[in-house]
Amino acid sequence: LCFVVVVSISMCRNLVLKRRSDALRHADEDLQKRLQYALLAYGVNETEVSVLLCIARGMDASAICDELCIARGTVNAARNAGYRALGIHNRAALIRTLSQHTGM
Repeated sequence: LCFVVVVSISMCRNLVLKRRSDALRHADEDLQKRLQYALLAYGVNETEVSVLLCIARGMDASAICDELCIARGTVNAARNAGYRALGIHNRAALIRTLSQHTGM
């Protein structure tokens, strides 16, 4: 009987965690779309959007290179062009700008 209770609790816990994970994934997808639209409104191109979103998630240049399969120079150029389009100079300003335009 004890084994059945432990298994049932474990199954319930896994179900709750899966639902929570699904909800977070959907919220993250919605947020990603809102961030994308906000950046595109500034005239930022698709590569710049991808790089800026990675930067906003806290990734460094090497991780962005690996994630997007692009060269370090492309990451730097996209970051600089994106920052210029937004009229900002650093990651903190990027996060602040995205927060203001997406209601985060």
